[in-house]
Amino acid sequence: MEKISRFLFELQQEHTEDYEYAGKLLEEFLNVENNLIEKINSGDKIDPDDLKYRNKLNKLVSEIPPYVIGVYDINDQIKKKEDQE
Repeated sequence: MEKISRFLFELQQEHTEDYEYAGKLLEEFLNVENNLIEKINSGDKIDPDDLKYRNKLNKLVSEIPPYVIGVYDINDQIKKKEDQE
């Protein structure tokens, strides 16, 4: 089973309320993205499947009201964090 499918299946089994589902989805997205950013910044090789997983999560969280997170490339997020430092 694909990683995203397994995560969504488990999430649906655990949470029936929309706000719980959306919160867990957002939490997973941020965790995955932060882990990837750490790997990229440290020069570690990232798994293409992890990047695909992050991109699929990004698309899903971009559809959660109030639509605070849009679809964007992870490199944009890295640049944004560098600019803030």
